[in-house]
Amino acid sequence: MDLERAFSTIKKRLHSLENGPAAESLRSHGQTYKYIFGLSLENIKMVAKDYYPNSELARLLWSKDGREFKILATCIESPKTVRLEQLKQWSLQVNEIELAEQLVINLLSKYPDLELYLAFISQENTVFSKKIFSHLLAWLSKKPQNVDLNMIKNYLPILIEKLDGKELFIAKSIAFAFRSALSINQEMYDVVKQLVDAVEDNTDAKKVFKEELKWALDPEFVRFIM
Repeated sequence: MDLERAFSTIKKRLHSLENGPAAESLRSHGQTYKYIFGLSLENIKMVAKDYYPNSELARLLWSKDGREFKILATCIESPKTVRLEQLKQWSLQVNEIELAEQLVINLLSKYPDLELYLAFISQENTVFSKKIFSHLLAWLSKKPQNVDLNMIKNYLPILIEKLDGKELFIAKSIAFAFRSALSINQEMYDVVKQLVDAVEDNTDAKKVFKEELKWALDPEFVRFIM
């Protein structure tokens, strides 16, 4: 495949699907990419179907400063053949919440060597690495039949260590991971409750974290979802 020609074709297709008002809305909400076409995630994945899997094209798209280019890269890269070093590099280059979530959903959650990746991302402390870490644990908890529950259980305490007094949206993301985990079974509920009860609400982030989980830990709610 001629990669530059393929990229040119993709760029033209994105232009044909461009949604100006959506693109402006994304910019007004803080996205700073050079190129934003305003496509829905559904349309981006529709385009990706014509190219999956293609690692070389994925790497080329990731190198471009565009929202849709980078999300497309996460869609057409193969989780079965992608190198761990590439996943590490991409993770450290993420600078948008949406991209962090799409990297998790489209690629990381399907990566076979999750233990190796989690060992890496759990040691990183940038805002977006924390977002990736928490969202990945949440996503894995939603499909417990596909993962070792001990792996989730072992990483939840590390996730609590990521609570920072100023990063309130990260506190909410971490709480989302805990909510996802507690709904797996009674054992995971007990683990989550014990961890949450041990958190002192002495910072704004910890207060938000505990408040986000208050209703989810209510025994009546738990009986309903289980």
